[in-house]
Amino acid sequence: MSFGLPLRNGVSVGATSTAALGSWARTSVNDFRVAMPTGATYTRTGAATGLTTAGLITSFAADTAQRTDRGLALEPERTNLLLRSQEFNSAEWNKGTDGSIAANTVVAPDGTTTADAYTWATATSDFAFLSQTVNGNAAQALPFSVWLKVPSGTRTIRLRISDVTTSNYNPTTVTLTTEWQLVTLVAPAATLTNSGSVGVGFLGGASGTPIAAGDVLHVWQADLNADATFVTSPIFTTTATATRGLPVFTEVVPAGRTKALLTYADASTTLVTDLTPGGTFDVTTAVIGANKGRFGSSELITRVWYP
Repeated sequence: MSFGLPLRNGVSVGATSTAALGSWARTSVNDFRVAMPTGATYTRTGAATGLTTAGLITSFAADTAQRTDRGLALEPERTNLLLRSQEFNSAEWNKGTDGSIAANTVVAPDGTTTADAYTWATATSDFAFLSQTVNGNAAQALPFSVWLKVPSGTRTIRLRISDVTTSNYNPTTVTLTTEWQLVTLVAPAATLTNSGSVGVGFLGGASGTPIAAGDVLHVWQADLNADATFVTSPIFTTTATATRGLPVFTEVVPAGRTKALLTYADASTTLVTDLTPGGTFDVTTAVIGANKGRFGSSELITRVWYP
């Protein structure tokens, strides 16, 4: 049996008991880790990225599926509001009075030497920061993410999202190691009280871990999305914001088939029912409607047709 919610193409998706599927004749198993389905249609505006099982970030041109050995990421449209998302030496990023950046000195999560080293010039027991201010609506939910690590030992830092004037959102601290970590913070809607400019960044002296002169933090690729509740894949920017569009991914339902079973990287499944043989199966809507397909957590692995 299935418990579904209606979608715009009339099919139903949701939490499903698939025990009975073993007695049904399945056909045309597609493994997205290997290839896209023959005859499928896929388009997407804007460049995108994906994550491999080895933790490597890979880039995809517009209209190229975000497919790695983890599966296929199908993500909602998102815009990165931060400028110079990898260029922390640029004037867009505020280094404060106690920090300096050595650009392109560290191997980044995508295998290129594009990560920067941020060095604190003076010792402090207070906060030291690297931040950027953008024009945005502080009343919206705001997911912020940045890739961080330290050259040795550990370092405790805290992310912050601020509406610049009165309100800060920084409820958690993160311990960094010598391995790259995607550090994230999502400020829920209405957490920040003033609309207008929004500041994002991280603070080095959080939770009583004083900064010594010469302490170093490695940093790569920061993202800030507006009006979203979770962090998605990195969207690279330079002089302007950039948008990764919503993928349009459809398949023609084979003759005699009315169901599609989708399996994800987190081992969960979605059974899509009431399909029309010869009709169009909107895969993107089914996956996103089931809250799946996410970068680094629930990429689409297989699709199987059933009667």
